[in-house]
Amino acid sequence: MAAEKRTINIKYILFYWLPAAAYMAFIYYLSSVSYDDLPVPDVWNIDKVIHLLEYAFLAVLWARAINATKKDYRGFTIAAFLITFVYGISDEIHQFFVPGRFFDPFDIAADGLGALAGILVYRLIQRRMT
Repeated sequence: MAAEKRTINIKYILFYWLPAAAYMAFIYYLSSVSYDDLPVPDVWNIDKVIHLLEYAFLAVLWARAINATKKDYRGFTIAAFLITFVYGISDEIHQFFVPGRFFDPFDIAADGLGALAGILVYRLIQRRMT
């Protein structure tokens, strides 16, 4: 059995994988900024809503990238969820070392719920398009 030779398509990488990686870099940047310097409204728990939305979007980007890469891979939603959720945990650890930020397990919960919501939205849209 000869191994399949795969070529790297730059347009494919830029269209599917770069958005997820760039968005992760954007989240990292925001996590590096002191909370006092962020333009977040002073409303109770708006922070959790922001976490939920940003990680829902990240999960959609990862589901899209993985699904486009391996069309017959049934576990792409689990993989996308895990990548997103583990990144959320690493982001909270990162914030522990940023002045004016702190580690918050409730943010991790919001990240996980957001990742799950993003996966569910992606699957819903995917089913309606087929």
